[in-house]
Amino acid sequence: MAEVAECMRTIIFEFERVSSGSLFFYSHDMRFILKTIPKREAKLMRKLLPDYVEHISKNENTLLPRFFGLHRVKPLKGRQVRFVVMGNVFATRRKLHERYDLKGSTFGRRVSPAELQKENITFKDLDFRERRGHLFLGAAARGPLIEQLRRDATFLAKLGVMDYSLLVGVHHENQEDEDFSPPPSGPGSPIANIVTTTVTTTTTATTTASSTTYATTQVETTSSTPVTATEPFHSIFQVSDGGMLGIDEAGNATGEMYYLGVIDILMLYTLRKRVEHTYKVVRYNSKPEEVSSIAPVDYAARFMNFMTDIIV
Repeated sequence: MAEVAECMRTIIFEFERVSSGSLFFYSHDMRFILKTIPKREAKLMRKLLPDYVEHISKNENTLLPRFFGLHRVKPLKGRQVRFVVMGNVFATRRKLHERYDLKGSTFGRRVSPAELQKENITFKDLDFRERRGHLFLGAAARGPLIEQLRRDATFLAKLGVMDYSLLVGVHHENQEDEDFSPPPSGPGSPIANIVTTTVTTTTTATTTASSTTYATTQVETTSSTPVTATEPFHSIFQVSDGGMLGIDEAGNATGEMYYLGVIDILMLYTLRKRVEHTYKVVRYNSKPEEVSSIAPVDYAARFMNFMTDIIV
């Protein structure tokens, strides 16, 4: 794919280390993420790939991660490193004033005092309840979003996957935004540079959702010819600079923009997760449904109950 080829030539060498131990590298235009993953997740991804491809083919507006590649590198006299290239949920140059990682559980779902000292804090479920309570998207957008989340959660439950989250970024348009710089696009931008790929047919489709029209271009590759990189696909949940406009219950703009996506979908409900569930329930006298690690079907139901409640 032309965009990914361009991305790999221009990865910026600034990275973020998360609690899981993974490293994140970002492309120059913030559209792609390179994330290191352990061997078990790489094996699981290969196993789930046929079902994953079928699901995203049938659900072009899926909120699941958009995977573009799975790679393994072994430096000379070094250890193997496995990583995936995927789309960035926060593919925008707009400043995100709030970030949330939402699972629908409550046990341990509050940021720690140490995390509060970080510059870019990703808050959790209990923090969301206290700070916001809801995401205001309006009736026209709520229905399609809830339905797509339900399809995605049902699919993950079928595969035995749990522990995923809805990642949410919030931009406040009424706050000063000195960092705003629209992502490069169009003629002359990095993603529009001439690259070598293979092409046979090109089709264009236009879709309308919530009074917003967007176009996508699909390219099949079979023979080597220089082409210009196509405009990236945007789902109906990404048509406003990669996100969704906030709309209150009266149908008025709230002055917010939301960036949404499901993340961390490479975790099965293994014996280790079952033991973790039992330990937390017994050790901390928690209710079984409050602990993050529960059976996939129950996890999906709890996840959807939470999303249905907070999205209005």
